[in-house]
Amino acid sequence: MNPVIDYFDIRYYANISIGSPAQEFRVRLCTAGAEFWVISKDCTKEYCDKDKRTGYEHHKYDPDKSSTHEFDGRYYKKSYDGGMVVGHYAKDTLNLGSLTIKNQPFGSVDTLSGFLASEDNDGIMGLGWPSKEDEPPLYNVLHSLDQPLFTVWLARHDQIREGEAGGAITYGGLDKLHCGDDIKFVELKNEPQSSWKLKVDSVWTEKVRIAKEEWYISDTASPFTYVPSAIFKDITSKIEVVVSGGYYTVNCDAVKQLKSVTYTIGGHNYTVPASELVLEMQEGGSKCVLAVTNDEKVLGEPFIRRYCHVYDYGSKRIGLTESKKPEPLRAFRKQLESKFWG
Repeated sequence: MNPVIDYFDIRYYANISIGSPAQEFRVRLCTAGAEFWVISKDCTKEYCDKDKRTGYEHHKYDPDKSSTHEFDGRYYKKSYDGGMVVGHYAKDTLNLGSLTIKNQPFGSVDTLSGFLASEDNDGIMGLGWPSKEDEPPLYNVLHSLDQPLFTVWLARHDQIREGEAGGAITYGGLDKLHCGDDIKFVELKNEPQSSWKLKVDSVWTEKVRIAKEEWYISDTASPFTYVPSAIFKDITSKIEVVVSGGYYTVNCDAVKQLKSVTYTIGGHNYTVPASELVLEMQEGGSKCVLAVTNDEKVLGEPFIRRYCHVYDYGSKRIGLTESKKPEPLRAFRKQLESKFWG
């Protein structure tokens, strides 16, 4: 079990190390893809050293300081909605907590653009399925795990301080401390893909139901969760919503008038309460962002915070179960932080 760091319920990071001796990095966990990359020492732009917005000082991979580095040289490029990274492939030893993965391919990135040039992390680690170009780290060592799966539990920021261990990822097993025992499994979409995709039977509130089967991406890197337009209109019917910077913003106290939304998956109902559908723009501020979207079919962090996810490579399925209440878990967080961060 390894800690996940929570930053205002918008970004969840993990600490990893690459190389021998180990070089430390902070990466964003992404179950929607297979890509794995970190910033390299060849990235010399100002944004490669420090994020102006947050003051975060980036860690950059230096192959010359690693005895286990293997030069690959293949061109590396990944495009995102609003950003892109460029570099070349490399191979080295990767450490995920107590798990060691030798000769792991990854992107050694020297150029970033768009939103990726102003992020307070050092890269992205995909936890999806293999693609033609990329091999997700965990998938490469399934044979060495107790079980060919991993479990994700995320907590809310209002229960912790910024930068604390606000979640956990368990490689090769279930998280029985944070997650319920009644796990309901659903099969994945049977097609070549790098993301974890499950079928949603319907989405509904007390007044509106959209009974249309759709495939949704389970994404630990998205701060939003999808609702159809009719559902969005209903849950926001009693509040003022303003579009600002590409986001839907509301007064933070609007959560009192928001409605919860329920997803029917595999014949079981999963409700996301209104409290999970708003995110603070700044701590203690009056403006919040709605953590919902109606243009991309994704079950993001609001849904994952409410329900632990078991990503089962071996049986090609996802398991859902309620997250346990976090109040008694502060001692566990301190234990995690002491173990991994000193």
